Amino acid sequence: MKALVIRQPYASQIMFGSKKIEYRSWHSGKVTDFLVVSSAKSQQGTFDLMLPKRTALATVHIDRVSQDDDIYAWHLTVTSWVKPFLVKGKLGWLSIDDRLIHQNTAVLADLKSYRCDKIVSSRIEPFEKELSAIAMSQMPKTYAKVLADSGLDELYKVWQARHQHGY
Repeated sequence: MKALVIRQPYASQIMFGSKKIEYRSWHSGKVTDFLVVSSAKSQQGTFDLMLPKRTALATVHIDRVSQDDDIYAWHLTVTSWVKPFLVKGKLGWLSIDDRLIHQNTAVLADLKSYRCDKIVSSRIEPFEKELSAIAMSQMPKTYAKVLADSGLDELYKVWQARHQHGY
């Protein structure tokens, strides 16, 4: 299957369905279905939030492609989340063996395991509230939207509360 490597947070936004259009300077050609893979680096100038990197996330279908001047808008529908696996490659198209791609309905639990191993978790647990407060105060709206769309409502509520009061 063809895979498209996309920077975070956009890859996660596509996965959760909040980003329905992918803009490119080139047409998708004959590709109508592809695997969304997060890149090794996040979009420059964005807060990282430890979103998965170099990871297969979801399969999507290109419903249609529209063009405005030199920009192509790929209108996407998520067809399935996949069991995350590491993918090494540059931005752009890759070819991935279909045998590696497995549908995954419990993807949120799997993605959490990519964020932090158990040893690190046990060491930061006593400081988790303080660290979360710092992280939440630095988080831009783009990542807050990823949290809200992913079902991590408690983190999103903390972010909303902090930004309503101007922290």
